[in-house]
Amino acid sequence: MGQAYSGSVVCSAVGTIAPSNWVCGVSGLPAWVTKNCFPQTSTTIICLLGGTPSAAATSVTTLTSTADNAATVSVTGSLRVTPRLCDLHITGQGVLNPATDGLLLLRRLLGLSGQALIDGLGTSLNYSASELQQFVDNRKYTGLEAQPTALISGQIVLRLMQSVADDQLLVGTTLPPSATLTTAAGVRADVNAKCDANF
Repeated sequence: MGQAYSGSVVCSAVGTIAPSNWVCGVSGLPAWVTKNCFPQTSTTIICLLGGTPSAAATSVTTLTSTADNAATVSVTGSLRVTPRLCDLHITGQGVLNPATDGLLLLRRLLGLSGQALIDGLGTSLNYSASELQQFVDNRKYTGLEAQPTALISGQIVLRLMQSVADDQLLVGTTLPPSATLTTAAGVRADVNAKCDANF
């Protein structure tokens, strides 16, 4: 979800006679998918698919090959969009902001909930306190600790949001003995990969 998707499907003719008036179609795709089908050879048609999903869902798709001089053949599959395991855009306002997204993350990792979670943010939130709480609980970064804490994971993610350089990113932070990431560059790369960020 939120990440660009690209894929392709191919119709291939089997046998020695090339098909005539041949169509390779894909139906049942979600609205966000664009489709462009074109002949690759006289016996192969390729359909390129692309787009960016904005919501989690599973779509049942059908690939159909039809030709005037051959039988129609269909194959059914599915296209599944899953939510990101980590998402730092907590307020849903499109811009990552340490004063809102970062503060909500830290407050939740400190155990705050309900009105205490959103008090004093000074911004128009798109979600209720309970929705924000559930969002953080389900999509917080878990690359450093089995159960993320405000003093380790929260502090490091907030520093990344504030564009802190690698030489200061881990200063004063004691990583848990089980942490497999021990360098600032490694942590930065892991957060970027898991949270679809660009720190």
